Amino acid sequence: MTEKNNSAEKLLSKALEKTSEVKKELELAEDELAVAHAVLETKLAKAAHEAEVGHAVDATAVAKKRVGKSAKQLDDVKAVLKDAGGKDAKSD
Repeated sequence: MTEKNNSAEKLLSKALEKTSEVKKELELAEDELAVAHAVLETKLAKAAHEAEVGHAVDATAVAKKRVGKSAKQLDDVKAVLKDAGGKDAKSD
């Protein structure tokens, strides 16, 4: 039975580690989207807005919110995994 516990602990630890990695990548993507959105919004506001440009501005705003929400959801998953037995895993 301890072999199964050790295996489960290793899986939980690996899941926690991967969750942290994905969260960091999402946070970087969120930052990059924020910059792209700011540039599109400010630089293109002075130019004539074509439908495609307006859509691109809106899409970056939506994508930034989704990435931020995903990062928060990963935090929630990490908390659940820690509660399930991965308390010894590294925290970020």
